[in-house]
Amino acid sequence: MEAQPEKGSPVKLKERGALFAGMTLLSVWIALLGTSLLWMVVGICKYYGMELKGGDWVQAAASLTGVGAAIFIANSQLRRDASTEKNKKKVALAALVKMAEVAGVEVNQLYLNASPNNRSPMHLERVRSMERSFMAVDILNLPDAKMVEHVLQIRSMLEYSAQQMELAHNLIDTKAAHSAWESLVAARILINAASLNLRRLAE
Repeated sequence: MEAQPEKGSPVKLKERGALFAGMTLLSVWIALLGTSLLWMVVGICKYYGMELKGGDWVQAAASLTGVGAAIFIANSQLRRDASTEKNKKKVALAALVKMAEVAGVEVNQLYLNASPNNRSPMHLERVRSMERSFMAVDILNLPDAKMVEHVLQIRSMLEYSAQQMELAHNLIDTKAAHSAWESLVAARILINAASLNLRRLAE
């Protein structure tokens, strides 16, 4: 069990120093902003021949403080929104990369464990299960257009793989059946390519 930093330790002092420095900089920034805005108001009033009396100064100062606070809050919210969107994209990409990798493995296992003369319902169902998983992905809410493109490609290749396996088993023409079965290799390659592209987006 790691020892916790004691009160007054160098770590605690460093954290407090950093917090104090941050608060000091923020206070100076707000003060400078308020002073600048106040002088702008004074300049405008002088230019148009307006005169601010005692109560007017208080009201102007309060308004400027509110403007400064609103600007600060808006900037903070924008930074939080940008960070949230970035994290959302990372999570979506990580999930899709893993799903794409599994999809490629399942199509490859279907190819290895089935043939025109040997149907493997278990592996065929696993490919269809991956297809349903990708169909459940809400592409309209994906944060990147490239992600949508790769998801649609994987969807179509999983559906194609299941259809070609059915054809390989049902076709009477042996050559055509074998060709349908061999097409699973091409589907697997395209799925792996889409998986690689998704991984590159995540980097």
